[in-house]
Parts: sequence; structure tokens; C-alpha cells
Amino acid sequence: MLKKIFLAVSAVIAAGVIYLALATEVFDMTSFPVYTKSDHYDPETGRFYDAVPMRSPGGTAGKLLRMVFDEKAFHPEKPLPSVRPDFASFLAGKDSFRYMWLGHSTVLMNLAGTFLMTDPVFSDCVSPIPVMMHRFQKPAASMEEIPLPDAILISHDHYDHLDRKAAMYFAGRGVKFVTPLGVGERLRKWGVPAMSR
Repeated sequence: MLKKIFLAVSAVIAAGVIYLALATEVFDMTSFPVYTKSDHYDPETGRFYDAVPMRSPGGTAGKLLRMVFDEKAFHPEKPLPSVRPDFASFLAGKDSFRYMWLGHSTVLMNLAGTFLMTDPVFSDCVSPIPVMMHRFQKPAASMEEIPLPDAILISHDHYDHLDRKAAMYFAGRGVKFVTPLGVGERLRKWGVPAMSR
């Protein structure tokens, strides 16, 4: 019980620090490059925005505490069905489209011989606060088992879509990354070359 209280207090402190850093603009927005014209980017403020505003979530603090104290309540009651991937068969289709889902946002695509992967996430935790948001089961294959794709497409930079460890692994093997505006800059700071479109 003492450990859970410590973890909850740590999570609240970490969330407070992150909030204060963002609210007081500790991050120097002037150091970012000037991006190309976009319908969801304001070059005057250097910020991206949603074209359609989202509703404000209610009860966020309570949900965060529940995720720390009762994370298993958010997991399935039993493991999801999983099949060991047959990569040889998957990659053999040079004249058809084939898809393989590895979990949440990670999808492998064989598009008539072009092998792409979206949002590779293989880490056990997808949160800046390591006491919550854990994977409830291992992916069907490890990143070391996956044949190297021609390119990796990153949709956005939330922790459950942009896994630094996976990005560094695939970049170190020469895989190309294609990202939206802003995400490519984050990858480049990690030393990962990325094409932003």
C-alpha cells in the first residue's frame, strides 16, 4: 500500500511539473524551424492546432489515479488471440496488398512488394510516467524478428505511437522514416533522419 501511495504522489508531482513546464512555456518555441504552409499550423505562434476543436475531458485526475492504482481494470480479462507471424508468406505477395496488425498502432503493410510499417511500438510502457500505461501482452513478434521495412510511417508523437527505442533500432539499420510536420523534428533531435510531409 505504501508503494502505491508513493507511486501516486510521484505521478501527481510529475504531471504537475509537466503542466507547469507547458503552461509557463519553459520550452523555447522560438528554436523550432519554420515549417511549410499547413492548415493546422500557426507560424506566428509556432504551434500546431486541431482543425476541429476537441471537447475537454472530464474527470481526468480521477482517471489518472485509477490508472496508477488499478491499471489492470483497463486491461482485457484474458489475453487477446495471437498468431505467430509468417513473415516469409507475408512478404511473398508481390502483386497484392497484405496487412498484418501487431497491436494498437503498429501495422505491417505489403503493398505489391513495398513493405511499410506504421507507428512501431514495442516498449512495455507508453507513458512518460512509468507507473502506468503498461502493455497488457507482448506483441506477436519482437522488433528484432521483423524484417526491415522499406519505410516507417509515423502518424503523430504520442507515446503510444512513437517509441524512441523502436525508432532508434530501425533507424540504426537504415530504415527511412516519413512523418507529419513537427514529428520529424523530434526524430532528428534523436539522430533519426526523417522526411516530414
